[in-house]
Amino acid sequence: MSRFEDKTVEIRRWEIKANDEFRLNKRHTEKEWNYLLKAAECCREVSDMCRGYPDLQKVWMMKSEYFEKKADQSRLVLDEEKKTSAEKSDTGPKETKRTEEEIQYTERAERPEEDTGGFTSRNASKEVPLEMIKGWHQEKPDHGLDEVVGMDDLKEEVRKVILDSIGWEKLEKKYKMPTLKSYMFYGPFGTGKTYFVEGLAKELMDRGFKFLKLDGTDLHGKYVGSGEKALKAAFQEAIDCAPSLLFFDEFDNVCVQRDSKTTEGHEKRLTNEFIQAFNDLKSSNKMVIFMAATNYPDKIDGAMLSRILSFFLIPLPSEEMREKYFENNLRAIVLEEGVSYSYMADLTDNYSVRDLDKIAIAMKTELFDTAKSQFGIRDENGVFILEESVKRVDEALSTGKVRLTKELFDRILEKNPPEKKDDILASLRAFEAKQ
Repeated sequence: MSRFEDKTVEIRRWEIKANDEFRLNKRHTEKEWNYLLKAAECCREVSDMCRGYPDLQKVWMMKSEYFEKKADQSRLVLDEEKKTSAEKSDTGPKETKRTEEEIQYTERAERPEEDTGGFTSRNASKEVPLEMIKGWHQEKPDHGLDEVVGMDDLKEEVRKVILDSIGWEKLEKKYKMPTLKSYMFYGPFGTGKTYFVEGLAKELMDRGFKFLKLDGTDLHGKYVGSGEKALKAAFQEAIDCAPSLLFFDEFDNVCVQRDSKTTEGHEKRLTNEFIQAFNDLKSSNKMVIFMAATNYPDKIDGAMLSRILSFFLIPLPSEEMREKYFENNLRAIVLEEGVSYSYMADLTDNYSVRDLDKIAIAMKTELFDTAKSQFGIRDENGVFILEESVKRVDEALSTGKVRLTKELFDRILEKNPPEKKDDILASLRAFEAKQ
């Protein structure tokens, strides 16, 4: 296994540990915070390995920033809980030795204006820090729907149902049609649901919309009642920023079935509050588009599902989509005779986009390492002379001196089988049967 593969496995391990820690404790913990920071650090290391491949380097830096953002949110909540606990203590807070990182995060929580670049919101409070609200606001994505590979029929339907419905609100109100646009995207994990919504968000932002994005970690894990306050703040923020897109990722963690025996009391309260906030949004008559994405639509409360106007399935990529995926991602790589994009697509049935990403990155990394080994130039200390080495490695890859062979593809494919999907596909079939 290459160093790149080792690191990607390590990142996944830290991410799973963080998610498990949060899920088991139903709250943020110091361990979860540490796991997220370790994942972010590994992502930065992988980004450094991808020098010479700016697009890949950017992807891994974005992943690092994602984990850092989640760690920031976890740290803010933990510090707020410590502060609240100290205030309630009869004997007063006891002095504890804090690390430099803990002091830094506490100071950020106590001085949000200093770190938010002038960002303001009337919805900020002790339970919902200004920095958290700022984190909901997203920059314009760098891709639109046209950059989403395949799914042409779905993109056409989404443009017709969602984009073409904007601007008709007065007429819809006159004829008593629903003016609150609400949509849900569902499908197996790793199919690019969030990426698809981001592509749609870019086209909405081109029309002047603001884009707010939340997931379950924004609403769970805090002390009693603060999750509901964060929820109210999110909906009110979307109203205040209208026209806006309010997007909830991993929706099955936010609005769960209240009649399930496994649903806990605080989850039921959050679902109650969610449906009330959704109704208030409808009554506001503001131009807010509501979207949600989930792998498990059957876990979402029925009352909420009944309020969704349209459902869009993001399927596993078809053979045609897989072929386009490999063509788009490997067009700069020379292929050996005997291996083609259609050959790769034919062997990756039942692979998600996430599965395909693992294969493409692993192949590029091995080719890059081979080219560096054969054509890179080192000084007397064994350090690459970068300017000349980058030029020679690029020339080797672009001219086919180092190329993608059938043997390499088959070996990478064998080492990276697709994630198991039987359970989730059965769940999705059951959901569709009810619709």
